[in-house]
Amino acid sequence: MEDLSGPKTLAGIGSLFIVLSVLPYVGFLLGITGWVLLAIGIYKLSKILQREDIFGAFIKGLVINLLGTIGAMVFFMTSMGSLAMMRMDPHEGMNMLGMSFGVAFVVFYLILVASFYFIRKSFSILAEVTNHSTLKTAGSILFFSSLLAIVLIGFLGIFIGWIVATVGFFTLSSGAKNS
Repeated sequence: MEDLSGPKTLAGIGSLFIVLSVLPYVGFLLGITGWVLLAIGIYKLSKILQREDIFGAFIKGLVINLLGTIGAMVFFMTSMGSLAMMRMDPHEGMNMLGMSFGVAFVVFYLILVASFYFIRKSFSILAEVTNHSTLKTAGSILFFSSLLAIVLIGFLGIFIGWIVATVGFFTLSSGAKNS
């Protein structure tokens, strides 16, 4: 039996920090710290459990999320150029502004869904190996809520999904057999 208490605590604290990322002022830093701690915790869990696919799926989701967020921010920033265009031709400026925001949202939405697909896959494998279904539930809530993000209610579901993931990591058994 290998001791999972350290990695599960890291992953649990990481998930908790992601939940707390909605706080004003410190939320951004908590979010970044949370993702890093979660990644370290999942990496260590995958090493102890000898299942590289757990971390592999998670890191794909994390990288997609990071690149997608940067891409959406770039589209959002270019939409600010549309505001300058409004001085010259208000009608054309509004068209460009709306189009830029629309493209930014679609890019963000697609990336969100793809990212949580891989995170769900990682959590599902981890749940199967550890026989702890709460993590599978958390991954499913995150993924299906990302699909609902198009109507904005999904963001509440994503928040709830991270709360379930936090509970899942903290209630994970400290001992596990290698597969």
